Amino acid sequence: MTYIATKVLAGVLTALAAVWLVLEPPRASSEPSLTAPAFIAYVYGDIPVIPPTVPETTIIPKPPTGPNCDLMVALAGSIGWPQDQLETLRRVGYRESRCTPNAHNTTLNKNGSTDYGYLQINDRTWCLPSKYWPQGWLQTQGILDECSELFDPVINLRASLAIYLNSGWIPWRTY
Repeated sequence: MTYIATKVLAGVLTALAAVWLVLEPPRASSEPSLTAPAFIAYVYGDIPVIPPTVPETTIIPKPPTGPNCDLMVALAGSIGWPQDQLETLRRVGYRESRCTPNAHNTTLNKNGSTDYGYLQINDRTWCLPSKYWPQGWLQTQGILDECSELFDPVINLRASLAIYLNSGWIPWRTY
């Protein structure tokens, strides 16, 4: 075979393989297949069907448990956190402080700010005076007088509830 014929044959075989991948319906198996890319659309008749990107058998990890997280969630529920947000609160509290009310962080913040308590509420953002909040945002809301009060579990959860009601979960997003 000549060089050009070999290239043409390789191109035809590649095109046939691509068509076969698109037209081949998924095979039934007891294990979900993670080998097919999520962007391949299977065609049944005239209707393209995009397979789910997460197999139905994916196991979602259990929320963290333990006395600290259980106490934090119970306390949050008693001060008015919405019931449908308590599991998210548990996960965020575990990620932020391992549900430790006296957690204190100064080393991870490059701007020199401090994070306090269960939900690691940042002083520069929420309780120190600023151009827009001369007394501090949490002080203006009547939640606390000093940032160090965020070590009190009740105050920390009240402050985090006010922040959540103001901004949703965005302040606790990780990038």
